[in-house]
Amino acid sequence: MGDHFIVLGQSLGGCAALHLALDHPEAIDDLVLVGTFGGVGAFVPAAPRAPVPLGDDLSPEARAAGDATAPSFSATFPIREPQLFWQIATEAAVHHPDVIAAQIDVFMSHDVTPVLGELSMPTTIVCGGDDQTFPLANSELLESSIPAARLRVIDAGHGVHLEAPEALVEAVSEVAADIV
Repeated sequence: MGDHFIVLGQSLGGCAALHLALDHPEAIDDLVLVGTFGGVGAFVPAAPRAPVPLGDDLSPEARAAGDATAPSFSATFPIREPQLFWQIATEAAVHHPDVIAAQIDVFMSHDVTPVLGELSMPTTIVCGGDDQTFPLANSELLESSIPAARLRVIDAGHGVHLEAPEALVEAVSEVAADIV
């Protein structure tokens, strides 16, 4: 096994990837950050958007699950991929409260914004143009703060890996091709 890696982190995993890159820059050839942010101190929230049309014949439980899940995707995803959207919404509805609390703890304690300029490895930042969880402005801030960063915006929401997997694979493949 090698001693140099491409590290990819998506969402809160991007927070972990940033910490790893800052702690062990010598081991990372390239960093890929997908739908993430530098820290709570510089976080830019999403502007309010119109509710995603989920249908009128939903039970209160389904409505709540759909409304909670919809911001993770572009406004058109539930219409384009209803079966996948409702599968994800159903699975998300059963998350244990401790999981949600842990995610909030990570969000509230993560802030590497002041030291992003220390990252010297090539960094690809991928963001869904309709990301309501970590909106594009957060990726733009990462790009402007990390010296060797480039931003790639994909037509998707926060769930880039689910909405546009081919585009994400293409972005990561380009990173890998640069190393080989």
